[in-house]
Amino acid sequence: MGDSWTALGFYKKTLEIELKSLPANHPSLATTYNNMAMAFEGLEQYQSTVECAQRAVDIGREALGPSNAQ
Repeated sequence: MGDSWTALGFYKKTLEIELKSLPANHPSLATTYNNMAMAFEGLEQYQSTVECAQRAVDIGREALGPSNAQ
């Protein structure tokens, strides 16, 4: 659980930097939101897990298109 808190802190800082420097639908944002979702899952914070996972999917669809398998 301690590793999830540490990871989440790094992901939040990463997200802060990315939001300032990348376009709103950049694939790196999707990756960061997905990583945050996994950290929240490890912390059993399921509402935040779902929110971050959904944001990752939304950005991925915007950036890569719905048929991209990446």
